[in-house]
Amino acid sequence: MSASSGADSLLTIDIGAIVANWRTLDTRSGTSTETAGVVKADAYGLDATQVAPQLAAAGCQTFFVMSLAEAVALRTSLGQAGHGTARILTLSGCHKGQEADFIHHDIMPVINSLQQAGRLDTFARESGSKISAALQDTLDDANQVQLDQFQRIRTFFSQATASLANSGGILLGKAFHEDLTRPGIALYGLHPADTNDDIGVGPDAGLLKPAVTWQARILQLRQVSAGDKVGYNGTHQMTRDGQIMTLGVGYADGYPRALGNRAKVVVAGREAPVVGRVSMDSITVDVTDIPAQILEHQTMATVLGETYPLARMAADAGTIGYEILTQLGRRPERRFLTA
Repeated sequence: MSASSGADSLLTIDIGAIVANWRTLDTRSGTSTETAGVVKADAYGLDATQVAPQLAAAGCQTFFVMSLAEAVALRTSLGQAGHGTARILTLSGCHKGQEADFIHHDIMPVINSLQQAGRLDTFARESGSKISAALQDTLDDANQVQLDQFQRIRTFFSQATASLANSGGILLGKAFHEDLTRPGIALYGLHPADTNDDIGVGPDAGLLKPAVTWQARILQLRQVSAGDKVGYNGTHQMTRDGQIMTLGVGYADGYPRALGNRAKVVVAGREAPVVGRVSMDSITVDVTDIPAQILEHQTMATVLGETYPLARMAADAGTIGYEILTQLGRRPERRFLTA
């Protein structure tokens, strides 16, 4: 982000990493299994209009979203990019009164109930679509039960394409892959089991490339004394003389309020703790342990990135990486690195 930028924080979204993750997940399946791309919730907050066309250019032919509105928007962006024949499925199904729009925009619904299946019989014949059945995910320790139940149900739909595995299912092995896998969060660099720093150290460590870096402008450096309180309601009190840095990112940008007095940021490759409450527009960081001669040359600090990854931020915030990505605000400047 340049000094003249109108924003105070910058999200760098590496679509090349997203495409690389899709290719990596695709290699986990055999040649008879297709790898789709889940781009619901605006590609998990990272802009489906940017992400989906580049996935399509890399060979992704099928996309999943949640709603009809998402599907229509995706059909438009894919068509404008020259990928108008890509398949688009809605996970919430087709609801009463939506049938004509599904046909007009060539959208395929996932069936979630017997009522949906019955209502769509005529629609399916008219559109020439194949209707896929989906099973709702349950607890991880029930994976084998899920697989057994899915395969029993599949015998009733011998001509239909079968899809069971999401990101976690892909990593369970080829027995779960069926005809079509549908990776979601893994495309965006987060291992589906990553809830703290102890996860992802096994055989899948390093499998996925992080796709998001978030930097914030340094607004102020202030000298403080022992006993001074920092932030609203003084939830942090200095135990020594030091220096507090204020960064231009807050909960209005999507930075979680729960990270107050918990998170870390990285300044010139060095970690520093967030102290005090997260404000609407800013956070405060104790940079006392970073030499002044280093600080004086810095204009930005990293609040999310390789050295403070999404899984760690989510754990510090008491949430999951999915929520952090989908809650990113529109105020940060966005820069896209293409594949």
